[in-house]
Amino acid sequence: MNEKMCPKCGKMIPENANFCPYCETSLVERETPEELKKMPLRKKKALFITAAAVVLLAAALFIILRIVLKRVDAEATFRYEGKEYHLLLRQSVNYLEVKEPQPLIEKKVVADRFGAVPSQLYVFDAETGKNAREEFTELIQDVSVKAVLIGSGELSEVGVTEYSPGFPEAVYETDIFFGGTVRENRIVWTLTMKNGKKVELAQLLKISVIPVKNYDYREISLTTAEELQRLIDEIGKNEDPDTLVNVNLGPYTYKGNLNIENHAVNLKGCVDGEEKTVIEGTLTVNSIAPLACELTDIVFRGSGIGIQDNVGVFTTNCEFNGLDIGINVGGQGYGMPTSCTFRDCRVGFLFNSTMSTSKRPYFDENVFVNCKTAVLFQNVPGDDDLWFYGGSFEGNGTDIDNRTQHLIEYDGVEFK
Repeated sequence: MNEKMCPKCGKMIPENANFCPYCETSLVERETPEELKKMPLRKKKALFITAAAVVLLAAALFIILRIVLKRVDAEATFRYEGKEYHLLLRQSVNYLEVKEPQPLIEKKVVADRFGAVPSQLYVFDAETGKNAREEFTELIQDVSVKAVLIGSGELSEVGVTEYSPGFPEAVYETDIFFGGTVRENRIVWTLTMKNGKKVELAQLLKISVIPVKNYDYREISLTTAEELQRLIDEIGKNEDPDTLVNVNLGPYTYKGNLNIENHAVNLKGCVDGEEKTVIEGTLTVNSIAPLACELTDIVFRGSGIGIQDNVGVFTTNCEFNGLDIGINVGGQGYGMPTSCTFRDCRVGFLFNSTMSTSKRPYFDENVFVNCKTAVLFQNVPGDDDLWFYGGSFEGNGTDIDNRTQHLIEYDGVEFK
């Protein structure tokens, strides 16, 4: 939607608006009295009729915008038997520190990709400020969440709305899925209470497209770990935080540790011919701006850790050979390897994260061969089932060492 600035209050409003919904200033240009005197009576009548219609239209627009703005209200109050509850919607897990509503969720997505964001309902005792999730849940008959389209674009898809142990203090949580064609949606929560009353809250989901920049080994020199690290550092210093960066690597062996710190970088290994991209050293990932790192078609080998994932890495079609730990997920990581091979490692994949996330833990089509321990789950937040779809375990000392309370699903997995 094109916008313009109100000349009085300075707020941004629709370009074709005749009335500012914030300061109520009319934006219709008026004729001067001298010009009106010179006009024929018929033209004056037509002008006044038009002016009246404009005023009515502006008033209607103002009312509509006020309704729209009111609907984007991420907090509400509910009273029951003399007690008052403060309800609010948030997308952040820092609710205990903030206790403020989050009316606007802004997310970025690559044009041809999809993303998801959680929306959570929190309830507090209005008098004490303490979390009132358990007692308030007993007052709810039903809950529904829907997406309402604003302007052009497409609707988001709303997931299942339920209590989520990943967000233990929230009454309910739901995932909002969106693609590159989604621009603005209103996410409307409706609570039907057992006493017959309804409570409505909403958040505005605003999606913008992420620009993409590519670097390629055929255009710049990327033959050593030092050159690759230099490029990663330059990207961290010079690239806009909102830019997705892809680096295509050649058929080289990068000897030495690498660190992705200030800007997320997607590394794609060579798939031309039989020669592959190899990293002999630890790749540590500490940055998720603007998206989690994606690592594809890379061979990790040596004696230490292949990938140290502290923030969330998507690893696809990679190999981990002879390492102490192939992928070590710690800190705020939520790494989920897909179609990877772990061979002759002490621990192929280790998950020891404190991250609460809406992402469902899945580990699809992975192969674990001759590892002392193929998979070790030390800590996985929430209580979602851990999904292994496809793939195989062969010749390992221990296939899966599960030290958590999570159930593990093996759909199509082969144990040899």
